[in-house]
Amino acid sequence: MSLFNMNKLQISVVIILICISGVVYAQDSTEIIRQARAFIQNKEYTKATDLLKTAIAEDGKILTYKKELFWSYYHQDRYKEAMALMSSILKSAQKDEQCYQFCGYIYRAEGKYNSCDSILKLGIKNYPSSGPLYNDLGENAVNFKKTNAIQFWEKGIEEDPDFAGNYYNAAMYYLNAEEPLWGILYGEIFVNFSPLGEKSIQIRKRLLQTYKSLFTQIKKMKTGEFETPFAKKFITHLYKQEELSRRSMSLDDLLMIRSRFMLDWFHDRSTVLPFQLFEKHRQMLQDGLFPAYHQWLFGLVEDAASYQNWKNLHAEEFAAFSKYQQNRLFHIPNGQYYRYSH
Repeated sequence: MSLFNMNKLQISVVIILICISGVVYAQDSTEIIRQARAFIQNKEYTKATDLLKTAIAEDGKILTYKKELFWSYYHQDRYKEAMALMSSILKSAQKDEQCYQFCGYIYRAEGKYNSCDSILKLGIKNYPSSGPLYNDLGENAVNFKKTNAIQFWEKGIEEDPDFAGNYYNAAMYYLNAEEPLWGILYGEIFVNFSPLGEKSIQIRKRLLQTYKSLFTQIKKMKTGEFETPFAKKFITHLYKQEELSRRSMSLDDLLMIRSRFMLDWFHDRSTVLPFQLFEKHRQMLQDGLFPAYHQWLFGLVEDAASYQNWKNLHAEEFAAFSKYQQNRLFHIPNGQYYRYSH
């Protein structure tokens, strides 16, 4: 019976059945993926591989099946099979930017840095705004002992400002090179994107260390570092707080420096440069949450016991800040890239 010969009730029943089968199918695929990931996490790779191969045989249109199978191969060091799988996907319409990343992982694991460089650049040719691909290119350059890694991380920040990885690598690069201006900015942005984990703790420690010697480091930098409008405005208002830096540089001193800097930055309307991190600072200052944010950023790595004591004494304030953090997804709009003038 064709649709043309069905009455309205029959057509409705058919549509409902199609919808139900679609939901069940989606649930089945989700469960397969969940189970495969559990197997991989538990290092039950044979079970994961068998499950995923069966799922792919039944429906090869679901790319996630193939990606999970890649990870099963990868964790077993079965690089030849993993590469064959990814290579076949790259020849199809299924490919996405992550498939190029996965090939890069294999080449890096095998020490084939030239091949890794080539496949990642091919990926960027197809996905020119991919933060993850730029990040991997920079990391591969480090493995390759090249000196241009920062160029890739900067490009990743410019093209894909909501991807955290490039901020971490760029921040560590600048902080290690004692170029603190962009080191502290990128580092704080990274923590706002990725507040949990070892990298976040590492960056917080480096930020605090750098702030305590910030003015000394800046005086050693080349004047060319401050030629962009953003850098000029930054250094102009920062130096207004130099006298405060001669104190003990306790967290309270640092809070005062950062708060005054923000007030000066937004009071200066001569050079309007929208910058989401500073917009967040201003909002928290207006809401009375900036001290809690300051403690959240630096307190734990400065002195865990003092940090806990501060939270206990300011429980209401910290609860309000935590709610603020949870309800506002940190996001950086395109066009707020100021590292270099264009």
